[in-house]
This record gives sequence, structure tokens and C-alpha cells, in this order.
Amino acid sequence: MTKGTQRQTTGNTISQKQLEEFVKVTAQLREPLMVWGAPGVGKSNIIQQGADDLFAGEYPEYEVRNGRCFEKATGKYRTRPWCIEIRGSLIQSYDLIGIPEIVEGFTRWAPPVGSLLPPHNGRGGILFIDELMNSEDENVRQALLGLINDRAIGSYTLPENWIIIAASNRAED
Repeated sequence: MTKGTQRQTTGNTISQKQLEEFVKVTAQLREPLMVWGAPGVGKSNIIQQGADDLFAGEYPEYEVRNGRCFEKATGKYRTRPWCIEIRGSLIQSYDLIGIPEIVEGFTRWAPPVGSLLPPHNGRGGILFIDELMNSEDENVRQALLGLINDRAIGSYTLPENWIIIAASNRAED
């Protein structure tokens, strides 16, 4: 698939196994994937499992134990650094794009401190945007959709070795 093309499947129900395969293909193509489904069907778990299968090996200081990320050096469970999750319903637009500031008489966007976005550290992973359409803030939805489409937001560009998978509940849910 060339950059900018879209494949769309509408109205089709796929199995969990098929979704697992879609995650693998998405990683190979480096194209975004949008998953729609009812609440509680396991969308998040399947995507996290896919991230474990595809990217956990790039982070030897961690291991997956019983479906959780274990940091060897500290002996503590942590969030997966190879699967960063952003929940559209829990963030504000300034969490992604920063706030305006005036520098030498010009307005520019000051990037957020402690960014929610993946670091440029040479390793890969999945940026999982959950509850994409559940945000009540149109600016958040537009910022996230821009990130999905352009792999960039403001001055930030998503590292090449990261893929984006977004999920949301169906309109009827």
C-alpha cells in the first residue's frame, strides 16, 4: 500500500484472531489501523498483546509476565514502553499540542512537558489511541486525527519505527 492510500472495510465483523493478523500487517506496512467495536470485546487487550509480540524484544530490560510488563532492574510492574496508550476521553488538546506562548513578539506553541507521545530512542512500538471518538473536545479529536493521518502534531513527528492503532466504540454503542 502506498503512502496516502486507504483500505476501508465497513460493516464487517472480524474475529479476534483476524484482528491479531491485522495488527501484524499494520506493523509490516507502517500504516495506521482503525478498529471499531462494541465496549468490552477485547480491542485493547488484543492490541496490547500484538505490541508484546511485535516489540517487547526491543526492550530487553523488561519482560512480559502473565500479560504484564515487568522491569527487571527494579522488580516492579510498569506500563509497557512499547505500547503507549492515549485515551481520547481523558486528555485535553494542550496535552498534545502544548500551549501558545509569545517569543520575541511572535506566538508559537510551547510543546507539552512530559509528552504522552513516543520518544525518539531508536526503538519501536504501537501508539494506541483508544476512545478516539469519545472525547467531547473537538480539538482533541482533530489533533489525534491529524497525528494518525500525518504522523505528526505541531513540531513533533512520530518515530518511523512506531505504528498507530486507534480504537473507538461504534456509534450505536
